Amino acid sequence: ANVVDFRDADTTAGTYTPAAGPPVTGVEPPADGTWGAWNADRFESVGELLGVHGETKAAFDNLQTNNLPVPPSLAVSHPQILDAVGVPSRFATTVTGNAGGRTLNRWREPGRVNVNTCNRQVWEAVIGRGMANPFAATPARSMGDVLLNTPGIFTSPTRDPKTLDRTLANRLANIATCRSNVFAVWITLELVDPDIRSGSPSLHRLFAIVDRSVPAGFALGQDLNARDTVRLLRYLE
Repeated sequence: ANVVDFRDADTTAGTYTPAAGPPVTGVEPPADGTWGAWNADRFESVGELLGVHGETKAAFDNLQTNNLPVPPSLAVSHPQILDAVGVPSRFATTVTGNAGGRTLNRWREPGRVNVNTCNRQVWEAVIGRGMANPFAATPARSMGDVLLNTPGIFTSPTRDPKTLDRTLANRLANIATCRSNVFAVWITLELVDPDIRSGSPSLHRLFAIVDRSVPAGFALGQDLNARDTVRLLRYLE
């Protein structure tokens, strides 16, 4: 409910009826601007979820009335939320149209910077400031790791959601990743002729370099353009 109210165009808390349980009322961002300007109707990235608190309206009103700090968002205590949801790329036009005679599509976004493998110069370019890469020694395993362990995401040690640096959170969530898009793949196929009881089976090996940043789609039972992701293919007898 809070996520919906933080992102809709009005300034009135809405009441929502879940599939199970009683109706719940969401909380609008404070109108005094202390939480920064929220763009109505859309998220810029999943990083903005860190700025949406998880309190009920009654609990939030009590905190505001007594001038008490707001607890961190649910995405802080449950960072798997940041990996379970997605926000469509603002740069969708980069994967549509034609490129090199091929028709592109929206099935995948272009490749991102892997924070676990990039050097310091690339890391500083990603976050827009001079800072050592915190994932050089301890690799991030999820987007939650990336967002919550980058210094400066919050300006308070308690991770108060209203102190979220939304510019930095959006930048990281939109262009960073902790997983590579390029893989080396080995496949070994063993063939056995059932009509020949003697003799050794034949082995056939394949080596390929696969780039998942290439826009490609998947549909069960259909031969789409997944082969476009294969950058190199070698058959080894």
